[in-house]
Amino acid sequence: ENTEKVDSKNQTETNSEKTAEVILAEKLAHAEDKYKYLYADFENFKKYFPHLIKSITIIEKNDLETTTQEIFTFNSFIKHEIKQQSKHKVLPTNQLETKIVEGPFKGSSLHVSYNKTETGTKVVVLADLKIALKYRILSNPIKNSYKQFLTGLLYKMNTEALE
Repeated sequence: ENTEKVDSKNQTETNSEKTAEVILAEKLAHAEDKYKYLYADFENFKKYFPHLIKSITIIEKNDLETTTQEIFTFNSFIKHEIKQQSKHKVLPTNQLETKIVEGPFKGSSLHVSYNKTETGTKVVVLADLKIALKYRILSNPIKNSYKQFLTGLLYKMNTEALE
């Protein structure tokens, strides 16, 4: 399996939030059309991470945008739930754009592009995480967990697309 990884550790701080940028690039061995379908199937993300995603519910959907509510459960030292709302746009140029509009990471954005290569699909993920003051002390573990989550999600989608 041919994998190319890119990482960025750009971080800036303001009084109320910390921003962490995560960049991830993976070469995956399947057709971009399958990926486009899997990316937009938000309610099925739970099957990839049932221990982390308690629920994903579509609140509103139209031709241009889907709004979801997600509840994540973390079981590290203590059990903790994070509830957020996100707006997702599947763009006609093989891209997906997500903005978190409610919750502790409000203002964060995720931009995914996927392009056909000779051997499959190159997926590039750019995440701009806005971490609230309440979670600032955990910003590095949050950034690392987010990157691991995205990497795992890509590989699990890749496995499903190959079936």
